[in-house]
Amino acid sequence: MPLGTFISTTFNWHDSFWLIDILAIFIFSLLLIYVPRNTPQVKTTEKQPGANPLQFMLNKQVILSVCFIMAICSAQFSYYTYIRPILTSEMGFSLTALNLLLLFLGVTAIIGNSLGAWGADHGGMKAIGLILAGLTMHQLSFLSYLLLAVVCMFNSTYGATVQMLFMDIANKRHPQALDLASSLNPVFSNLGISIGSFTAAQLLPYSGPGNIVYLAAGFALVGFVLATILKRPTQI
Repeated sequence: MPLGTFISTTFNWHDSFWLIDILAIFIFSLLLIYVPRNTPQVKTTEKQPGANPLQFMLNKQVILSVCFIMAICSAQFSYYTYIRPILTSEMGFSLTALNLLLLFLGVTAIIGNSLGAWGADHGGMKAIGLILAGLTMHQLSFLSYLLLAVVCMFNSTYGATVQMLFMDIANKRHPQALDLASSLNPVFSNLGISIGSFTAAQLLPYSGPGNIVYLAAGFALVGFVLATILKRPTQI
């Protein structure tokens, strides 16, 4: 039996966020084991004021960036956890077309990875796209699906840009936190995934899966505000 079929028949909508949490914990455990701890560090004879890794975590840009990562991942996976009922029950697509629809969403995510900074400049479109997808879900299902595809593309643009920011801050101000800087992106991405899935699961009993896109829009709006603050000229 294919893994996807096994998961879909074993876990229902309400339990799927537990699967996300389990996967997040598993990936985080692997990161603790396999993330390098002995990468070359800057050696100095004098103690630098930014040598303490804790100071790196207290850097304003780092704090805003990890919050941005959590907001964006929460936005994506609050609705992506329930993407099957959204596409079938809410938009009316058939189960036979589900694999093809999900494949196209995956392709848009790959395209988003190559857009980088352009996506950050147009980050507010995620919230708008999710709201429009919710409004058109039942009447214009194909348009709503295209809007979700655009949102998936934008959600995939942040990774390399934020990672480079972490490494730049560590290199210039906190050289002994390079290992820590390299691990923040995946750690807080998984935390954001868990937050989004859990929050959506709490909302589901009071609202249909189609309305979860509005929750995702709220997360996306928070991410857009954080990205706008991060784009202000600052000294790294």
